[in-house]
Amino acid sequence: MDKHSANEYHKEHFDQYKEIEPLNQKENSPILVRHLQSNEFFVRKKYDPSLSKRLIQLKKVNHPNLPKIKEIVLQNNHLWIFEEYIHGKNLTDILKAVPALKTEEILEIGISVAEALTALHEEKLIHRDVKPGNIMITTDGVVKLIDFDALRFYDDSKNTDTVNLGTIGFASPEQFGFAQSDERSDIYSLGVVLNVCSARRYPKNGITTDPILATIITKATKLDPDDRYENMLEMTNALLQVKKASFPAVQSAQQQQDFYVRTLPIKEEAVIQQEKNSWTPLSPEMIQAAQEQPQQAASSVQQNWLRRYVPGFRTDLLANKIFACLIYALYAYLIFYENSIVTFKDWLLRALQNAFILLPLSILFTNFMNIQKKLPLIKSEDKKNRRLGFLLYIVIWLIALTCLIALFDSLHTQAFLDFFNK
Repeated sequence: MDKHSANEYHKEHFDQYKEIEPLNQKENSPILVRHLQSNEFFVRKKYDPSLSKRLIQLKKVNHPNLPKIKEIVLQNNHLWIFEEYIHGKNLTDILKAVPALKTEEILEIGISVAEALTALHEEKLIHRDVKPGNIMITTDGVVKLIDFDALRFYDDSKNTDTVNLGTIGFASPEQFGFAQSDERSDIYSLGVVLNVCSARRYPKNGITTDPILATIITKATKLDPDDRYENMLEMTNALLQVKKASFPAVQSAQQQQDFYVRTLPIKEEAVIQQEKNSWTPLSPEMIQAAQEQPQQAASSVQQNWLRRYVPGFRTDLLANKIFACLIYALYAYLIFYENSIVTFKDWLLRALQNAFILLPLSILFTNFMNIQKKLPLIKSEDKKNRRLGFLLYIVIWLIALTCLIALFDSLHTQAFLDFFNK
């Protein structure tokens, strides 16, 4: 086929699709297109021709957590792919829309992405750009790993990557010239994503305090690749085991869909215009749920507040909640019970004194309301500063307690003091 015939072939091929709109405002933005015969929607993306072998290999991978590639077109040193259109929101937008993700939701995302990466790694393909912006949640609650600009083959004969690609903060150290990236590079990036979902910060600024996720994230984000999980399958199994132990009930499809609905913006969003009339829109129930989000959000925020700040409720483990409730009941008894009551004033002063004896250090050491991240010295990443901070606040508490007891003694009635000093 000569050059002219090839151009005619590709023009005819492109004419099978109708362009709808760019998906963003960037140059060379992916284009939403509709196949004229099937009326199916696809995304047309332009890639560097050097990726052709990798994308051809990727097209062979059929996995529910990866977008399906319909076809690849290579013409005159230009490369396009047509892949399935994923209607949903990326994880970056979801993290902005909700105050906190549930641990179970984070595990679901982590497991889905890990399984997608396992499928890639089986073909010797490394994603190298795993980040929230490249993770989509569909309207059905299905997690999809997208964007293959940084895709490469793993070649164990090379010591370093030829080109350093990835997103700073999420990319592993070896992606910046320290060594060749391999599947453990994707393990590192996924660990960072999990920490950002849980703690809203990079691991270098502090691993999440969620005990269900902390161990996995710590191992996945080790600076030395040899200290991480050996492969993505091992990390996937670790996530599955933690989920099974902490959340034995299987998540239903409706629960997955509810996760998407609770992240929908309240305002109406015309994602697909009249040109896209063959797409099945959100159901009336889902639209109504999104419009009623303020009422739903109130309950969600309350639950998230408990999970984020209150010791004993930071996980969904029933045993932890029961134990925490018993401790809180004991504290209430120790603070408010007083058998030497003479007057209400005496009882109130005594309760305040008991509260000041019991609560400050308990709040500090259990990190209630995430207070350790707000106090000078203790919020430092330096261990010496943190130890100095704890010691300093204990001394301040002892001094304040001594002064407070003296003050309260001066305010008590004489009858109470006589009774108490018997």
